[in-house]
Amino acid sequence: MKRNDFILVFSILLISVFISFSYSKINAVHNAGNKAYVYVDGDLKNVLLLDEDTEYTVDTEFGYNLIVITDHRVYMKEADCPGRDCIKMGGITKPGEIISCLPHRLLIEIKGDESKTVDTVAY
Repeated sequence: MKRNDFILVFSILLISVFISFSYSKINAVHNAGNKAYVYVDGDLKNVLLLDEDTEYTVDTEFGYNLIVITDHRVYMKEADCPGRDCIKMGGITKPGEIISCLPHRLLIEIKGDESKTVDTVAY
């Protein structure tokens, strides 16, 4: 292989990496939810926007939970339930993902703008 062959192969690889990175960023923006719905015992208690960094405390007869939104990500920071599995679930960002605290009957679900969802992707 000559010098120009290496330049051509390197250029093709660089363009491929750029396209792959761009596609993943565009796909992440399209799949990002924009609201977190907080349910307690099946009843909607609050709707939180993922665009605003905030902390929200849920106090119920079952216990308390501290919900944190930062960088379009929702996670449970504190809870007084046994086991604290809701804290171990980590953060969620995409529509359809949930965090549940069964002892407190709490559910957080991400929902996005229905008009922006992608139904099918063809390659």
